[in-house]
Formats: sequence, structure tokens, C-alpha cells
Amino acid sequence: MAAQSSFHDLDYSFANEYALALIKKYTPARTLMGSGKFAAYKSYGEFIWRIGYESKELKGNVVGPFTRATQKEIDEQLKKDLETFSYKVARLIFWPLNDKQKGALLSYAHSVGFFQFKESELLEAINNGKNKKTIIKLWSPYFNKKDLDKGSLLIDRRRSELNCFVAHDK
Repeated sequence: MAAQSSFHDLDYSFANEYALALIKKYTPARTLMGSGKFAAYKSYGEFIWRIGYESKELKGNVVGPFTRATQKEIDEQLKKDLETFSYKVARLIFWPLNDKQKGALLSYAHSVGFFQFKESELLEAINNGKNKKTIIKLWSPYFNKKDLDKGSLLIDRRRSELNCFVAHDK
């Protein structure tokens, strides 16, 4: 009988300080009501409620139309969300990465969404051990033209993620 993995065996290493900084910088918390409280919202075309940094839950409860939270609560929820997301992303990576690369990759995956990341050329290139030049070409908005028309915030995000990914880990 196969040994069952415990909660402590799960890989949350992609949810590190680099990922958190990139995601908080380029995914601003929504919808500030004033007095330090955030209200639930629906993104255009969605039927689910979210709060803060796109969280669908808050303190173990599903977000509803009357959910309110403080900055501290949405920051804590973001960390929980990133742990779950980190585990999913880590299961797709078959190549050793340093902490900066993991953080940058989690930010990228968070930005494009899990299913699009799972099917991306970038993931395939990383898992196949492609050289830095190929990864830069796939990640950079200046080479990867599909991101150029999406606005300066996304261009800045891709540039920051890529700079983090190619930077030395020390």
C-alpha cells in the first residue's frame, strides 16, 4: 500500500517573498470602502464573489455579497491562496528552480491563470531545460507581442517577473 503524503510534505515553496511582492504590486487589492475595510466584488462577466486580491474565500468561508475584510485579513487570505496555488504550480515543474525563479513563475501563473499556465509554451520551455534566451523570448512582452497590447501594467509586470527570474538567487 502506497504511503499517503501528509500536509507537511506539500510543496509551497513557490509562495515565497518574491511571489508575494510581485503579486501584491501588480494585482492591487479591490474594493476599498474606506475606514480600512474592503468589500466583496464581482469581476466583469463572473458570477462568483471575490474580495481583496481576487480571493474566493475569507477565513474558510465563501465570499458573498456582504463580505467585508480588513487589510490584514485580505493579506492573510492572499498568503493562504498562494500556498494552495503554489502547490498546484509546483506539481507542474520538473526542473530545479531557485527561490527568485519560483516566485517569478508563481506571479506569472497567477496573472495568466492556472489552466492557461498549464498549457503555456513558457512552462514547456522551462520543463525542457531550454536556455535563458528562449525563456526570455517567451516571457518578455517586447518579444512576445501578444502582451504588448494589454497595457503598461501588464508589460511592467512581465518585465519585473522576468528580471526576477533571470536574477541571481543571492
